[in-house]
Amino acid sequence: MSAVAVTLLDWNQAIHGTLHGSDAQRTIAALAAEPETIAELDIAMRRFTDMGDSSHFAHFHRGDSDQPWDAGVVIIDLAARLIAGESSYTSISTEGCVDDPTREEPVNFQLSSDWQVSHGVDSWRGIAQRRREERVKAPRIDVRQILFGRPMMEYITTSIVEMRGLEPDEAVKRTHADWLMTARNDLAF
Repeated sequence: MSAVAVTLLDWNQAIHGTLHGSDAQRTIAALAAEPETIAELDIAMRRFTDMGDSSHFAHFHRGDSDQPWDAGVVIIDLAARLIAGESSYTSISTEGCVDDPTREEPVNFQLSSDWQVSHGVDSWRGIAQRRREERVKAPRIDVRQILFGRPMMEYITTSIVEMRGLEPDEAVKRTHADWLMTARNDLAF
């Protein structure tokens, strides 16, 4: 068997269990969706596996563990933006590709540059603590609230009014391009 012990942590909880090595790799790939919670990570996993409404982590237990199982151990701390582990099955990297059982082609992924990988678990707790403290000090902006929330809806609404008279396809293209290319103070760029 190619099972890997997996520990998942966010700001409020820690859970651990075992996953097949390919599912551990898909869990790492799902980090590209920028989840902040274990629940969000579970939803992001649906991009790569067909579990319906079932949780990928329903069989996990509370707490953390860095004890390897079969093919190794992977620790993902969402709050610290840290992936630590040792595995003979799973490649621990911030980029790569994973097999998707629902597609013929592998799916490429790349994590944002603020993720750190530690190839080993001896010092993961200290690294995680330091990174959590740094993240608390740095102002965090949840860009999802801006890019997919009320600011985007208000922008689209205003654009629809301004672009009356254009062909619908052209209005959509312009609105989309303007939304993506306009500097925003609330995004700090």
